[in-house]
Amino acid sequence: MTRRAGPALRACLFAFALGPSAAFAQDGAAAFAAKDYAAAAEFWRAEAEQGSVDAMLGLARLADRGLGQARDPAGAFAWYLRAAEAGSAEAQFNVGVLYDIGTGTARDAGAATLWYTRAALRGNLRAQYNLGLIYSFGAAGAKSDAVAAAWFAQGANDLPAARDKLAELAREGALTGELNAPALRFSDLGTEAVELVWIDRGGGASEFLVEVVGVPGQGDAFAEPRLMRRTSLSGLLEPWEAPAGPLVARVSALGPDGESYAASSWTGDVPGPDGRATLHVDAGDDRAAGFAGLVAADLAAGGIWVRIEPDGAIAADDRSGVRYGYREDADLARAVIGLIPVLTEADAVFAPEAGLLPGEIAVRIAASRS
Repeated sequence: MTRRAGPALRACLFAFALGPSAAFAQDGAAAFAAKDYAAAAEFWRAEAEQGSVDAMLGLARLADRGLGQARDPAGAFAWYLRAAEAGSAEAQFNVGVLYDIGTGTARDAGAATLWYTRAALRGNLRAQYNLGLIYSFGAAGAKSDAVAAAWFAQGANDLPAARDKLAELAREGALTGELNAPALRFSDLGTEAVELVWIDRGGGASEFLVEVVGVPGQGDAFAEPRLMRRTSLSGLLEPWEAPAGPLVARVSALGPDGESYAASSWTGDVPGPDGRATLHVDAGDDRAAGFAGLVAADLAAGGIWVRIEPDGAIAADDRSGVRYGYREDADLARAVIGLIPVLTEADAVFAPEAGLLPGEIAVRIAASRS
């Protein structure tokens, strides 16, 4: 079933913008309550320059409603945007609405979806509901009944409209879609939180896997994931204490079969890996270990992060080989086999039960085949 967003959807989005505001900066709030809007503006301008988000919201509302001044949609948008960038969920929602309807700024459905998502991740019920509508109707290139249902479910306990939409999707049944790589729209791998926003353009994902990985230091060739999360939503916001060193992140759409994925590009200050490999070598076999070192150097030169893992469980008669857990990594497995003369394509084994991550392979190097 294909749905189209029309005037009713836009009216609904606009209506949800007119909710209660946050508590304002104290002096400005007193002047506002006394309807001395000029004084409120004076207080709030000074406080906004000191970084007060409440003051920014106050100035936005004065401009938005034309209180004590001519109505100034562009000024309202500018103040809402400053508060939104400072982390206010209310301001982020309002920026989304203004982008959605083209008030105070050019209409931009993609930017609206981004700001709705950032607000929704901070618990804004109206943003969660609007995202459900966007994904349900397929607006702004975002299309997924599963993601729509996940966002409606976030607010279903407190918002009857979200409950109704969730029930409507359940009656219609899940629609099949394509497994497309998520389009990353925002990435902040900060010192206090990880925040990622993406767009699902296919609707074929059962859920999403978020990976944040430390970048190998000088002289190293592999780094462990620092954060791994699965979610049904189209964004992630999670507090953390950032580790030292540069980081990269990506989001993979996971297929319902558990054997397929489509990954975004890595985002970060440095390039991410073209693949990751663990070379399992007999802990007591110097010949196999030396051969593994040569293979690791070749892999690293090709952009694949690699580590050598001594393994005491490799028997003398074990065969060398390559395992991969997702069908999309068959080419990576074959490329690695091409670097190991003693292996053939028959030595690449699809092993979805092996617990490997997207873009990850395991290579076993036994002395009998090295």
